[in-house]
Amino acid sequence: MSALPQIYNFPDHYKGSTFNATSFVFNFPITGATFLCQLKNSARDTQVVYEWKTGVNITVVDALTGSIVLNQINKFDKPKGSYVYDLQIDFGDGTSQTYVKGTLLIHQDVSRL
Repeated sequence: MSALPQIYNFPDHYKGSTFNATSFVFNFPITGATFLCQLKNSARDTQVVYEWKTGVNITVVDALTGSIVLNQINKFDKPKGSYVYDLQIDFGDGTSQTYVKGTLLIHQDVSRL
């Protein structure tokens, strides 16, 4: 039986503003692992609102300590609302595990550039 994911709720976000980079440290080696983090309206929803992936917008900072960064998004302009996400690791040996899950609340902006 696998362990349940830890809960990390992103700080509330203001629509259209920069979404700051977010770091995670797993404290175990992640050499050869790939990561997928999907943001959705609900856990059962099949439509992905936003996705972070290894080699695209997830940076492995230190493979020995398991340190990664979900890269900054300069203008995160998703609709206001409450979203869910999780972060899954595929270890490359046929095993995978979801270690982190949580929510993101996006507030409507007022001013538009």
